[in-house]
Amino acid sequence: MRLTEQQSEKLLSYAKSFNVDRSLAKRMIEMAERSVREWECEHGMFLTPVESGCLLKVVRAIPEVWATSWGGYDDAERCVIVCCHEDMVESESTVLDGIADNFVVVKLLGDFSGGKVRHGDFLGAVLHGAGLKRECIGDVMVLEERGAQVIATRQGGEIISQSVSQVANVKVEAQLASLKELEAVERRTKQITSVENSLRIDAVLSGGLGTSRTKMSELCASGLVRRNYAELRSASKSVQRGDVLSVRGLGKIRVDDWSETRKGRFRVTMTRFI
Repeated sequence: MRLTEQQSEKLLSYAKSFNVDRSLAKRMIEMAERSVREWECEHGMFLTPVESGCLLKVVRAIPEVWATSWGGYDDAERCVIVCCHEDMVESESTVLDGIADNFVVVKLLGDFSGGKVRHGDFLGAVLHGAGLKRECIGDVMVLEERGAQVIATRQGGEIISQSVSQVANVKVEAQLASLKELEAVERRTKQITSVENSLRIDAVLSGGLGTSRTKMSELCASGLVRRNYAELRSASKSVQRGDVLSVRGLGKIRVDDWSETRKGRFRVTMTRFI
């Protein structure tokens, strides 16, 4: 079923409210309509968490469309939208197995024991060294002193394996592998408890990241703070349980729970990602 112009505009307006590029949203709608019309399973390129969350709702609003987001493994941040006619779906795993060969893992392996290597070092090597657009790249998982794993489209992965030979002045060997060979990476975290006067985002972030509340307010105003991966400019909003808050250059936390003390303050428990 093809959407009317009015229906399509309504979905595009919804995407705009999340600052999702109009042309990107339009391509996703067209892809979903085509998958239903031609009875073919289709997927797009890698999206940010905000884009994938928004656009998944958009394509699911189209009649007869089954859709999900997928990044190659459970809890992936960067995902593609996968869609097909709802009558084609026996199970989600069957659909995903059908497209898995379109994606690969590139293992960039080297000796990084001489110094701390960052996620950005590998991402920069891939984007600039291989000349790829960000949409070709999924999550980048650092393997501590050994290197990193990069999820990519098959074409993007082949380019990376042929182009990237050095990361942060360290020589690397680029190995192309299937998603089945993806190594599980345990995310390093630290549990934090902080007592705050309020549940305002600047207050909770200051406790979670060990920075002054005034500094956090300034960072919010500068557009450097994200809440659930969406840019946030108001520090006065209250946090919700499960919120993921990140500050560019400082770190990321998840708000797990809170309770009120006898003096009316808030004891907040958080997970900080190291």
